[in-house]
Amino acid sequence: MKRVLLISILVLCLFIPMSAQAQDQGVPGLGVELDCIDYSTIYLDVTPGESNDHQMQCTLTNTGSVTETIKLETDVGGNDFDVDLVGEESYTIESGGEETFVVEFSAPPRLDAMAVEDYAINAQVVSFGIDPIPSPDVTMLNINDSVEGKVEALPYTKFSLDVTRTVLSLDSGEEGTIELTIFNDGNIQLETFLISLDNKQELLDEGFDIEFCWGYKTSSEACSDLSKPNVYIGIMLEASSTSEEGTFVLVAPKDASSEFSISAQISVIASQDASMEDSAAVEITVRESDSEGGIGLETFESMDSETMTMIGMAAGGLFGVIILLVLISRLTKKAAGQQKTAVKEAKRAAKAARKSQKSSRRGKKAKVVEEEYEDDDFDDDFDFDDDFDFDDL
Repeated sequence: MKRVLLISILVLCLFIPMSAQAQDQGVPGLGVELDCIDYSTIYLDVTPGESNDHQMQCTLTNTGSVTETIKLETDVGGNDFDVDLVGEESYTIESGGEETFVVEFSAPPRLDAMAVEDYAINAQVVSFGIDPIPSPDVTMLNINDSVEGKVEALPYTKFSLDVTRTVLSLDSGEEGTIELTIFNDGNIQLETFLISLDNKQELLDEGFDIEFCWGYKTSSEACSDLSKPNVYIGIMLEASSTSEEGTFVLVAPKDASSEFSISAQISVIASQDASMEDSAAVEITVRESDSEGGIGLETFESMDSETMTMIGMAAGGLFGVIILLVLISRLTKKAAGQQKTAVKEAKRAAKAARKSQKSSRRGKKAKVVEEEYEDDDFDDDFDFDDDFDFDDL
């Protein structure tokens, strides 16, 4: 073992350069250099459905005078990001030679826009020498180089508008509502969304009265009259949250002389990125003021699927109640019939007992028999539920 160490030291001495760079590494004859492209800050797009990784190219150079084995390591703070080597974790490089490798950064989708961590990539000489001479371990000499920077999640805007109906049918002067909610699927902690009725003026010109309310018909109701100028509707939402229900309240024109239809164009944009937009359209039909009330074929045709579903559920519930009442009525009658049959059987048994007593007392006086018959069978003569019995005469 001592002979191997002495030979290794001898080889090292033979290749010792007297350059200033080697002396800067702390050990003459050994050295490493690491350089990466644009490594100071790595930005990751964490939008769902997009590529959530980034690859950085690095170059590893042996600045020593002997062949070196250099090991690579990565480190990142926290648990939100991953920094991984693509390919080998160590390279054996001749003096003055270099190797190119790739480092991959990744993060889970929807990561908070404020997430940022420090990262580092380290290259360390762990051994040197050429075959067949054994390579001693020089890890304890700390001959290394590194690059350090930050990795950060980019903010993104994503949301959806949900409107509860696609059609609205109103009589002249009748009030109707269009309900909506907004879901913030972005990663910005608090983002503002602006709601607009794009053809508001067209609806006002047709004679509609229009309001927008948060918490419509609740204790927290807050409404805005859209007939007034410079009225803006907006809401601030946290990431991955849904707004409370907002409602457009429309009152149809009171003097509609004929039926007409008009579309309400609703849109939502994000204040952080106005290019992000979602929209919906609701077809509004207004019947003339002298049209008869009630529900006809045209009314059903103009109803949206949600309304038809509610009507179907109500009809099904009513049918179920009727069936339940019929079953209860039948069971009640059956129970009453069984009770009446039991009463009749009891009365017939009582009659049979009385007849038996009469037979045993026929030797008595006729007057006594007649009085006894009148006392015992008075109730039976007026029992219209029993069958008529000629034996009682």
